[in-house]
Amino acid sequence: MRDIRKSEIIELQFQGRVLNWLKEIIAKEKLHFDVDREVPIRTDGKLLRADLVIYGDKNRTKTACIIELKRPEYNDYSLELTDNAMRKANFLGSPFFATRNVNEFVLWETFEEGTPLLDRR
Repeated sequence: MRDIRKSEIIELQFQGRVLNWLKEIIAKEKLHFDVDREVPIRTDGKLLRADLVIYGDKNRTKTACIIELKRPEYNDYSLELTDNAMRKANFLGSPFFATRNVNEFVLWETFEEGTPLLDRR
């Protein structure tokens, strides 16, 4: 069993809070969405995990958005974070992905032909 760093605990706690907020909104508004966390993605022989996945239906057959969460000191626009989230969204066929560092939330369109990444937020 690997050691878990304090920073990972903080991210996991925040992830749990956001998951609960999303579930509450979905239930209150009676939306036809579902949400899950730490969703495994197998790609290129690697196992990745999406922090949060919002599904476009209760059966989890359509992915609506991938959300990658980081601590406040991370920049939501960093290439490493946005590229990581976009790769996961592409692999799952999600039309949107989001980055969030506790203080900021950026929603991105995964792909729009001929449109640079920064113009898709």
